[in-house]
Amino acid sequence: MKKLLSFLTLVLATFILSAQTADEIIDNHIKAIGGAEKWNSLNSMYSEMSMDMGGMKVPIKIWQEHMKGMRVEFTVQGMTGIQVVTEKDGWSLMPFQGQTKAEPTNEELLKNQRSQLDIRGQLLDYKAKGSTVEFLGEDEDEGVEVYKLRLTDKNKSETTYFIEKSSFLILKTMTKVKFQGQEFDGITKFSNYKEIGGLLLPHSVDSNQMGRMEIVSGEINPVIDAEKYSMPK
Repeated sequence: MKKLLSFLTLVLATFILSAQTADEIIDNHIKAIGGAEKWNSLNSMYSEMSMDMGGMKVPIKIWQEHMKGMRVEFTVQGMTGIQVVTEKDGWSLMPFQGQTKAEPTNEELLKNQRSQLDIRGQLLDYKAKGSTVEFLGEDEDEGVEVYKLRLTDKNKSETTYFIEKSSFLILKTMTKVKFQGQEFDGITKFSNYKEIGGLLLPHSVDSNQMGRMEIVSGEINPVIDAEKYSMPK
């Protein structure tokens, strides 16, 4: 009985230490990128980006409202593709894929896209959002010492964060993505952090799904017309 109690005590102490360590890392990360007060005041964002697609530079415009909606426009060879997701629905128009009119996005894809509506980041106030975080320990990623945290949101979607030990900035995320019955790792790398409106944001984003993107300009808390999210009839 004593051995069992000792074992349970050890397990509980390890769990508490892990939770404290995870929260300390997250607190230091939030401070490093501008502080909780500043991020909680972020309600909308407009960004202009450039994506490298096989040596061709593709301009991208993104409108985002926290937990309300997001519109992405990108132009390829004179044709503009549009993708919209809101807390209720979503649609897309891809003329280079033969689409002549906007079409609703299927619910499976929307489930993955809606996580992007949280423009303040999943780690900020994660407990209030119904998420849990597990400290996976220290590691080395491409020669850089990092902390690893695994966040599981209320929909049971998992994202692993690689946070640099010296700066507390996110260097990489790895997300479990499910689509058409298959699961794969969506890997995104972040670098070239610069300040926009008091917030420290990565200006270089490299994704194994979208390729490499660079932020050209950005605006914090612009007014976004609700018509941006309306599907053309």
